[in-house]
Amino acid sequence: MTPPRGHLRAVQSRSTFGNDHQFRVAAQAVVEGMQDIRVEAATPLAGPGHGQIAVRVGRLLVYCNDREALESFLDAWNRAEALADKAFGPVDPPQYRRGS
Repeated sequence: MTPPRGHLRAVQSRSTFGNDHQFRVAAQAVVEGMQDIRVEAATPLAGPGHGQIAVRVGRLLVYCNDREALESFLDAWNRAEALADKAFGPVDPPQYRRGS
């Protein structure tokens, strides 16, 4: 059965080493400005506990195959958020004006 158009779908692994808990591809993405995002849970064909979560930010797509992988990404992004003011400067409070 073909997935509905516009939905993310899993790509079958061609690894002969099984699940080695390592990245199979190294990539670098330089990102600026607001990005289009999409997050989906892929339907597990092998039953409960065998699905994936697909996360797309801009043109970058990441599949998390288990909770540990997801936790690694969440931990990394939480640490990145804690450094935002240091890297980009503090966010100025909104300026309110009376009448226009």
